[in-house]
Amino acid sequence: MVIYIDLLLVYDVLINIAMLVIIYISFNDKLKMLRIILSSILSGIMLVLSIYSHVLLDIFKLIGGLLISLIAFNGFFKARKMINLEKVLKIGSFYTFNFSFVGLLHIFNIRNWYYLIFIFSILIFLILLISLKKYVIFMKTSEYSVIVKIENNYYNLKGFLDTGNKSTYKGMPIIYLKEKYCNDVTNTELVSVKTISGVGYLKGIMPEVFVIENDKMKKAKKVFVCFSCIEEDCILNPLLFV
Repeated sequence: MVIYIDLLLVYDVLINIAMLVIIYISFNDKLKMLRIILSSILSGIMLVLSIYSHVLLDIFKLIGGLLISLIAFNGFFKARKMINLEKVLKIGSFYTFNFSFVGLLHIFNIRNWYYLIFIFSILIFLILLISLKKYVIFMKTSEYSVIVKIENNYYNLKGFLDTGNKSTYKGMPIIYLKEKYCNDVTNTELVSVKTISGVGYLKGIMPEVFVIENDKMKKAKKVFVCFSCIEEDCILNPLLFV
């Protein structure tokens, strides 16, 4: 049987990258691509070396996955040499994922390259599916009901939490409302606000009442409201929850 070492190395590296990315996303961790790539390359090197030596093959079967996981997940010790349970779970997930994948290859006797591409495509699809699921969950948990009273006018709005909005005015968190609500307000003041494009000036006012709630909480807060060209009715500030 002819073995194309270069193709075998590429497939192994790509599949390990896909597996590790899925595990990172599953644990809602920030991707550490350098560690993922380095550990995947190590996996490929071990695979190639094991072709030429049965002794190395047996060694890599025992400790190969552990070495890959330690590099990918930055070990499993916290400070004071305490075991980090989350990293142990990640290592266990990688072993389970890896054994399941190898088992499928063996059971279905998958040897052709196009079958491997098909399996790799499934892994990519799983990555996208998990990412989309987490995005939908994040959007759902970032939605709140908001009640605002400005100059005796009450507004019941749907607010969305923007973790990047940490702007304040006179010590109060700034909340952004859609510009159309400014039409009913007369006593506004011009406020300097930092934006992505630089410093901008927006009309704003301190509301008499501001209440935020969802299924788990309801609280009144002292805020400053600015009116802006936004798609949502209300953009919230993470400082509301401090």
